[in-house]
Amino acid sequence: MVGKKRWQKENARHYVTSEWLAQQLHEGLEIQVVEVYDPVQPGPNGRSRADYLAGHIPGASLFDFTQFGPRPEYLPPLEVLQEVFEQQGIRYDQPVVFYGSSSVPGMHMAAKTAFVAYLLGMEQIYILDGGYQDWLDGGYDVESDEVAVTSVPWENPPKTRRVAIVQTPEAYQALRQQQTDRLAVSFRSLKEYQGQSEQAAGEIKGAVYAGDESLFTETYHIQHPENFEDRWQEEGICLDRPLVIHCGSGFRASTGFFLLKELGYEDVILFDGSWAKYYPAHLQAPDQYPIKNG
Repeated sequence: MVGKKRWQKENARHYVTSEWLAQQLHEGLEIQVVEVYDPVQPGPNGRSRADYLAGHIPGASLFDFTQFGPRPEYLPPLEVLQEVFEQQGIRYDQPVVFYGSSSVPGMHMAAKTAFVAYLLGMEQIYILDGGYQDWLDGGYDVESDEVAVTSVPWENPPKTRRVAIVQTPEAYQALRQQQTDRLAVSFRSLKEYQGQSEQAAGEIKGAVYAGDESLFTETYHIQHPENFEDRWQEEGICLDRPLVIHCGSGFRASTGFFLLKELGYEDVILFDGSWAKYYPAHLQAPDQYPIKNG
């Protein structure tokens, strides 16, 4: 992971500091705090339910990421997502901060859950930069009591943002064919592109490389723009260019989505399922779903 410099923004759009969150809680403002975890595949340094019960941010409820379905990397219909949030007691009319473990999976899960909130039309959606360890490092209070969750029906919910997602290779290709100025951007790794960590080398044809190393520092804080913005500019990733982004399945692209939003990019669409859906389609119809190598 390149870069050690922390990027501290005033009036952050989505990534907030532990100091900011602690101030909101200290002032007694109505803000929802949600810890996201995966009981099936927590990943290295992941947090479990037992870890949550041993200590968590005061007032934080615990959200099981697998509630999104047996393959939570592939999001179900928005109606199902809304039901999940309702059952979790997540309100659409209050700010919400999602956080996970201070690890790559933990940060991506928090971002993907935040992306669900974005799709459902919620406003004031935040992600704790650096995850739970950042909160601990700041010396802020923790509590060990489990926060009870009460289902909250969404009456008069906000307008959804369905336009921010495509979920099939067919829809992805149709989007790019209809909007030829929309730039395809990959948040996969160079090793994946070269076939060192995938069954086959390659990348979606026409996609430019943002790279997953653009996402986090070694302490799981979002990268300072000075670490990647020159390279992005060279790739044509510019503020005035509409984008459609992908990664391996949609986790890293969710982090990339909010990083782009933090930087001021407005027209960004995420390809949910990403390479995991596109490559099998390529094997079935290589001319319709082309890839590039080298």
